[in-house]
Amino acid sequence: MVESTRWTALVMLAALLAAAGCAVTPERKPAKAEDLTIREVWQVPGLTKDQLFDAANRWVRTAFDDDVDIIQYANRRRGIVVGKTFIPYQRPNAVGLREKYDLRFTIVVEVKEGKVRTTFTDLHLFSLNEMGTIYESDLKIIRNRLNRRVEAWIASLSGDKKQEDW
Repeated sequence: MVESTRWTALVMLAALLAAAGCAVTPERKPAKAEDLTIREVWQVPGLTKDQLFDAANRWVRTAFDDDVDIIQYANRRRGIVVGKTFIPYQRPNAVGLREKYDLRFTIVVEVKEGKVRTTFTDLHLFSLNEMGTIYESDLKIIRNRLNRRVEAWIASLSGDKKQEDW
C-alpha cells in the first residue's frame, strides 16, 4: 500500500511539473517562409568582378567545415558561385537540454565590379533523428552567425560597408 501511494504521488508530481513547465515555456513561433532567405549587399571598392569571383569561389570552398565538395555551380561570366553546406547549430529544448543540429543551407554569392551580394536559402535543421523546425528565435541567431562569416570575409577584402542596393 505504501509503495502504491509513493508511486501515485510520484506520477502526480511528474504530471504537475510537466504542466508547470508547459505553462512557463514561452510559445515558439515557427519562422515565416519568406524570412528564411538571408540576403545582404556589400560594397567592395577597388576590386574587379574577376577578383571578387575568385575570392568568392575560394571563400565558399573554405569558410565552412564541410568535407564534401561544397561548390555546386560557378560561372565567372555571370559572376555567381553557388554552394551547399552546413554549420553546427544548438538550441535548448523545452526542458533546457541542448538539441544539436546541422543547419544546412544553400549559399549564393553574386559579384560585379565593386559589389558582392550573398544569399542564404534552403535553411533546414537536421539532427540524427529528425528534421527540426526553425523558429523566429532561431532565425535571429542564425542570421547573426551567417552574417558574421560574410562580414569577416568582406573585411578581409578591405571593404566593410554593407549596402542595401544591388
